[in-house]
Amino acid sequence: MSILIGKHNFICTVIMITCLVVLGSAYSLEYFMGVKPCDLCIYQRWPWWMAFMLSIITHFPNLPYLWISRLVRVAGLSIIISGVIALYHVGIEFDWWGGPSTCTNNDTLPATLYDLHASNSFRLTTRCDEVPWSIFGFSLASYNWVISTVIGAAILMVGVKKLN
Repeated sequence: MSILIGKHNFICTVIMITCLVVLGSAYSLEYFMGVKPCDLCIYQRWPWWMAFMLSIITHFPNLPYLWISRLVRVAGLSIIISGVIALYHVGIEFDWWGGPSTCTNNDTLPATLYDLHASNSFRLTTRCDEVPWSIFGFSLASYNWVISTVIGAAILMVGVKKLN
């Protein structure tokens, strides 16, 4: 049992670093390369932030071993939720199903500057059904679907198997 308790810090640190790499990649694409995320892209980040925060909590001193194991499992489930959101996003991109109205840009542009000022609620949204950037023909949502599902399942397996 003492060997497993010593390993939990390593496992939780790997989860933390993985979350930082994934989130750092997403924010780098947005702020340094100019790829504007849609609403679903933003939603896919929140479970990664939750997993990151849970991995920080696992490093608190005097935290019971059982709680560490539970937090690792919840972090794995959180990342899998990001994969589910990404799968929904991929389905919208491939027209397998329709997306939410917040992800479409159906608004017409105001005809005059006066109309633009009068309309405070007007904003151009990044569409969820269009792929703004892809690598080897796959969108970023496709990659997030695969990465989130694989990493989340691996964390769940480690959390259930190694930390028990």
